[in-house]
Amino acid sequence: MSDSAFLVESTRVSQLADPATMRIRSLTPKLRRGLEIWDSLRADLPRPNRADIDPLILRSILPNVMLWEIVPAQKGKEFVVLIAGEDAAMRRGGRFKGYTLIDFHADQYEPIWKEFDQVRRTGQLHYCERKAQWVNCPFYYFYRLLLPIGTQDTVTHLLSVIEYDKFAVPGP
Repeated sequence: MSDSAFLVESTRVSQLADPATMRIRSLTPKLRRGLEIWDSLRADLPRPNRADIDPLILRSILPNVMLWEIVPAQKGKEFVVLIAGEDAAMRRGGRFKGYTLIDFHADQYEPIWKEFDQVRRTGQLHYCERKAQWVNCPFYYFYRLLLPIGTQDTVTHLLSVIEYDKFAVPGP
């Protein structure tokens, strides 16, 4: 098992969502801000273009952001980290530019890959809440919003906004 192995204890919510009907009040402040930025960048389009994603625009949520590029793979598509914000990366124990989704989630790859691929195929955003742990890290609840980025017709990238909520685990 790698140092970044991901262990899901439970999934509380995992769903595709339409930004027009997304319940904004239920989102954490960082996720809400990420959705607002994404929505303003896309204007009247289905999604913002990658060229519109500027770190200065994202500065209020940059520590909580991961930008994923969608690349061809042996079986379908793979997702590769282009940018990993400080909070998103350090909670998992390192810096991850160039890592793939399987590098993070070897033990839970299939269900998480399906969530990412749903966003790629449908162009809809995805929201999840999970209780999880990475090897050598404490348990956390994490809240993730996956937002599609790309052209009018194609999702080329995913913007992931993640917020962690550490909770106490009884000691030895």
